[in-house]
Amino acid sequence: NFNGTGTVAIRDSENIGSITDNGNGDYSVNFTNNMNNADYMITGTGEQLSGNPTIEIVKDYATAYTASVARIASVQNSTRGDAIYVNFSAHGDLA
Repeated sequence: NFNGTGTVAIRDSENIGSITDNGNGDYSVNFTNNMNNADYMITGTGEQLSGNPTIEIVKDYATAYTASVARIASVQNSTRGDAIYVNFSAHGDLA
């Protein structure tokens, strides 16, 4: 769980070492301990961007996952935007 607006900051972590804000609704989630490989899956939700409560946290398809970093996007109505809070989890084996 991390702040997605302003200066991004981890609110609570479980194997998340840092967050990088790459631009509007574009984040790199850096793992403390690497995943076993890049074949993990992600799930996530975001808190309301504007008047629409539907926010998806999706894989950034322009960037491949690595064992150490997941690049994700916060999307509302097919448009990237910073979520107030990003709730993210990665599911897979740790190295």
